[in-house]
Amino acid sequence: GAQLFKADLTDKLVVGTLLKLWAHNDVTDQWDDITGAAVLTTGNGDFWNFCVAADTVIITNGKNGIYKWAWTGDMAVLAGSPPTYAKDCLFFTNHLCVYGTNSSPQRVAWPDLGTIEGWATGTYGDEDAGGEDEILKAIHHRGNVLIAKRRSFVEQTYIGGNRVFRFDVVEPAHGTIAGKSVVSLGASV
Repeated sequence: GAQLFKADLTDKLVVGTLLKLWAHNDVTDQWDDITGAAVLTTGNGDFWNFCVAADTVIITNGKNGIYKWAWTGDMAVLAGSPPTYAKDCLFFTNHLCVYGTNSSPQRVAWPDLGTIEGWATGTYGDEDAGGEDEILKAIHHRGNVLIAKRRSFVEQTYIGGNRVFRFDVVEPAHGTIAGKSVVSLGASV
């Protein structure tokens, strides 16, 4: 689960189980089912990842669709023809980035600048993040994004223009088998 914040610093606790997603209701002090009509087919090891982009919660786990939740009601499938699924998500330099997509486990994809559903216009794009090994986690680190893969670590840097991001392998000899264990500790990981 995660504690998520809107731009106005309103926060919400959101958690996922194998078959449901839940948001904490601060008024009733209960957990509200936000799954709605989504049919989730998760298993052990299909960890939910959450991020906030354009004041909308983005939810993904590498197996089911990429979902959005607008802080009330039920979640819905992200529109605008995004990848079918992704392992992780982050909001970076006003771009929603999704990692480890259905088209390639080493691929990063993003919609148009400042949108969450502009997957066919403007600065949208996708690119492999160095090498053939699978992306397991992406974290904010020292002003960029560090992408943890099975056999390497890759730094994602915003460069703007038509290419938008640059991907540099910063550790070619070591990766991780446990993506959730990768955290930023200031200057180190």
